[in-house]
Amino acid sequence: MKTQKYAFGNALILGLATLSLSSCQAEGLPSLPADTETPSDTASAAPVTTSCDLNFSRSGLCASVTFDSAPNSENENAFTLKFYSQVSGTPENGPFIDPTSTVSVKLWMPSMGHGSSPVTLTRSAEGTYRATRVFFVMPGDWEIRVLLKTGTTVVDQASLFFDHID
Repeated sequence: MKTQKYAFGNALILGLATLSLSSCQAEGLPSLPADTETPSDTASAAPVTTSCDLNFSRSGLCASVTFDSAPNSENENAFTLKFYSQVSGTPENGPFIDPTSTVSVKLWMPSMGHGSSPVTLTRSAEGTYRATRVFFVMPGDWEIRVLLKTGTTVVDQASLFFDHID
């Protein structure tokens, strides 16, 4: 008898909640008229969509990562990092722009909970940085963390993940 009482009580509460919500829906926000048009210049103001290896959402930047050869754990690796605007740039043609903060790179192996030796990062041109002495010290999953810092404070960051580096 007790079980039926609780089942009935739960059904009653659920029914009242549904009725209450459906009555609110009728008083909800007004919808726009069917003949509402969007401004004709909306299409031209839309941001350019590009693929973004590294997305720095706070800074409005993207960065591409191009390795000299396939990353591996046997040899020293190197890559080029190019920064461009999320709105008006492309990974192929830029225009490449320097972040307003200091750029640094850290290697991290998530499954093992450790990193690798420090990467050497050198600015080679506007918005273009060369990463050398990149050592993936063992096969496995790796993360390249790119940090934008002001002093010791990280103001933005993005990561590129590799499921497995041999």
